[in-house]
Amino acid sequence: MLTPASSTTPLPAPPVPATTSSTPNEPKPTYVNLKDLNLTTPRGWSNSPGDLSVGLYFNEAFKGNKSTMLKTSYKLDTALPLLTDKEGLYIIQGTASGKSSFYVWNEFSGFLGRAKPDTLALGEVLELLEGGIANLPTEFIEVS
Repeated sequence: MLTPASSTTPLPAPPVPATTSSTPNEPKPTYVNLKDLNLTTPRGWSNSPGDLSVGLYFNEAFKGNKSTMLKTSYKLDTALPLLTDKEGLYIIQGTASGKSSFYVWNEFSGFLGRAKPDTLALGEVLELLEGGIANLPTEFIEVS
């Protein structure tokens, strides 16, 4: 007998970022585009490149960009913006030591927290955020 899939069934592995490079001259990934993945942005959050400040804030071509700061300060290999609440909170998909995780970053306080457990799939993160940021447990990461 078939049973319906659970609503908490994890989705496949973390997504391929919105911009991909097939040649060395193409730009590096700049953010995770949920539309390309047929996923819905949680209420109260934005996945718009403009709201995420992809062109400036997270553009590694600009001195003082936040992607480089997050990678340097917290020893991340990659830091791609995923969501913003447009009030200073960002959800970042990043890798550290080759392991992909999701992070909550407050641009005003500089706080960075890693979502727990660190095995959460993108679909699970989006589902938790539907109920608000308090539903996404995090652990504080100290500046290195």
